[in-house]
Amino acid sequence: MLVGVFVATPARVGADSRTCKSVQLPVPANVVVGPVGVTIPNQTWTISAQLCTPAGATTVQLLQSGATYGRQYWDFGYDPGTYSYVRNANAAGFATLNVDRLGVGESSHPLPELITTATEASIAHLLVSALRSGRLGVAFSRVALVGHSYGSVVALAEAGTYRDVDSLVLTGLDHELGLPFVTSFTASLVPAALDDPRRFGSLPLGYLTTRAGTRAQFYYEPDADPAVIAHDEATKQTVTDMEDASFPASLPDTLGITAPVDVVVGQHDALVCGVVEDCTNPLSLVDLEHTFYPAAASFTMTVIRDAGHDLNLQRNAPQTFRMINTWIATH
Repeated sequence: MLVGVFVATPARVGADSRTCKSVQLPVPANVVVGPVGVTIPNQTWTISAQLCTPAGATTVQLLQSGATYGRQYWDFGYDPGTYSYVRNANAAGFATLNVDRLGVGESSHPLPELITTATEASIAHLLVSALRSGRLGVAFSRVALVGHSYGSVVALAEAGTYRDVDSLVLTGLDHELGLPFVTSFTASLVPAALDDPRRFGSLPLGYLTTRAGTRAQFYYEPDADPAVIAHDEATKQTVTDMEDASFPASLPDTLGITAPVDVVVGQHDALVCGVVEDCTNPLSLVDLEHTFYPAAASFTMTVIRDAGHDLNLQRNAPQTFRMINTWIATH
């Protein structure tokens, strides 16, 4: 369980009547392998997050970013009026808890071998409990878990294992995992300390990031702003070698999900569109992916035209944001 909450910076209230505060969330140091968890004595990890709450919000979205991304993915610093999902969700009346996962950004960076998908999912479960209980200063009656790419893997592992969220949105992920994209992404990973010693020089070699100049693989470039890709490169984060190795084992967790599920993918996302799952034929895509969620209260799937893997960072991101928030409002 969470052992405390410390407000790291003063809350601020914007002109849009939302209150945002940075929080540091202490969690017990746990290593989770399958169903077995081991607590590391006398150690506590810290999860860094930003909570933004519009006046009267009763539903909160817990946001989980993908591999080599942190909070920046959901609250992008370049042209936030277009690319900030957080701003869009807050304007729609939803609170957001935008999280740096363990090993990312301002959160703790333990030995990379200790960070697995199951560990990340167990921390997400603690965050859901904190949001419901009021440990962050307000108790929310509904929690929607929203992930992107590897963050969607963490989200489905949390929802399938703990069954404690009201709705689940998975973006940039399905069960095919296109081999060319996986191969390209894996080949682009290098020790972060060697790629950018200024930012990551203190990290062990098991912390990885994408090699300089390879961020375009996440985009459908005809519908992407080069300045966005450049800002993405400048603010990229890390993933651990164990996270990269452990995520396929979590995909069957979808069988245990009971919440309503919305899957959102880009038409040109090479990770999810391939030989088996044809993103040019959304109906066949939905029919196939639906079979992996037999216990879900409902299942919907949307293919976003003219978008690649990074849905939030394409020029048509506002359309995607509206679709997701409309779905959460009705589920």
